[in-house]
Amino acid sequence: MKVRLRAGQRPVRVLIVDDDARILETLDRWVDAQRDMSVVGQAGDGRTALALAKRLDPDVIVIDVKLPGLSGFEVIRRLRRSGLRMPVVVLSSDDRFEDEATGLGAAFLAKGRAGGREVVAAIRGGSGATG
Repeated sequence: MKVRLRAGQRPVRVLIVDDDARILETLDRWVDAQRDMSVVGQAGDGRTALALAKRLDPDVIVIDVKLPGLSGFEVIRRLRRSGLRMPVVVLSSDDRFEDEATGLGAAFLAKGRAGGREVVAAIRGGSGATG
C-alpha cells in the first residue's frame, strides 16, 4: 500500500547503511516503492555513514551493526555525541545485538525475519509518519 502525501508534506528522507550491496539494493527498492519516503544516501561503511548522516541530516537511518571502519553502534554513539538525534533502525542478522540497539534508543529488526513491510513500518514509526 502506498501512502499519499498530504499537500506540503515532504517525503521521509532515509539514509541506508549496509556493507552488503544486495541488502543496500533491496532496502533502496523497498523505500523507493513508498510515495512518502525517499533514499537520500547510501553507505557501505561506518565512516561514510557518519559523514553522510552529518551532511544530509536524514529523517531516519537504517543501519547494519557490523560495518567496516566503524560499527553501526559506534556511528549511532558518535551521532548522539554530536547532537544529532534522528531515529535509527538497526538491522542485524544477530539477535544478540537487540538489547544494545534498544539501549541506544534505536529500533531493532532481525534481517532474517524482517521483510519490506516491517522495515517500512519501522521507518515510518521512527519518523513519526503515519500510513
